[in-house]
Amino acid sequence: MKNKYLILTFKDAELFRTHKGTKDRIFDIGETRERDGFYKEPITQNQISNMIHALFNERPVPTLRTCLYDKNNYLYNKAGESYLKYTNIYTYLTKNGEKRTIKEKKRIKRALYNSWEPAIYPNWNLLYRYVTKKHFDWFVSSLNNIMGGDVQKEKFSDVITNLRKMVIDNNIKTKKEELIYNGECNLSILMKGLQDRKLSTITRLLQENGKIRYSHLTSSINKTAITVSSAIDDVEVYSGEIIVPINDEDIKKLKEESKGIATILDGGLVLIKEIIDEDFVDLDGFIKVKDISMEYIKIKR
Repeated sequence: MKNKYLILTFKDAELFRTHKGTKDRIFDIGETRERDGFYKEPITQNQISNMIHALFNERPVPTLRTCLYDKNNYLYNKAGESYLKYTNIYTYLTKNGEKRTIKEKKRIKRALYNSWEPAIYPNWNLLYRYVTKKHFDWFVSSLNNIMGGDVQKEKFSDVITNLRKMVIDNNIKTKKEELIYNGECNLSILMKGLQDRKLSTITRLLQENGKIRYSHLTSSINKTAITVSSAIDDVEVYSGEIIVPINDEDIKKLKEESKGIATILDGGLVLIKEIIDEDFVDLDGFIKVKDISMEYIKIKR
């Protein structure tokens, strides 16, 4: 039986090298430490193995961090038997005769170490932008009926704090004892109105304890936004092809479980191009992955 090969293409795989004096950190189990170096080669068997893991719907295994589960040795060995070719790698020689890769400039945003975003309190203007005029007018009118006055004369955070207390007090009481304010609009009507208008974020804002933060109005999932810094950095960008040996069982798993795409390095999109027989494989310009150097360069700080 002839062997088959999976032809993959990847594009715009970005590599940020660690530089002396930077605070590029690794968040590991039980500790946070500075990254101490990088692989000499941009893509090694480790990176290709993780890409193949993802392609075959298996968990990738971190290379430089502690992991509670082991890699799939079958897929790791398959990565070693694969072939890699870059299609856009450009190099130059330094004055000392050293061969280096031409880098691109890129604007980046990276989280600052231990720099949490301070509380940013929403105001009426921010609320107006979030819920639009149509819902804003209804919301303010409902609040006026409940609070018995013009709520916009007060700070939004103060209004929410007082209203939240009413929500808590109201939830303690039975339905028969439900509080009604000014005989017009009770809290149940307000909460249901928010849900009907798909403003569940505001509903959660009224029900939560603690300070009101900007993230409560902008994200329904991540409530701990962190400060990011914008800067210009050097990045190496790679595109190319990877040829992976496969058998019938591999093809079956790819058809049944694979999404057909994966990533490599930082944001490099990997796509399945085709599956071909060994008679049609052209390995010109390719290097066997297990022959790629795994040398790890330590940074002297």
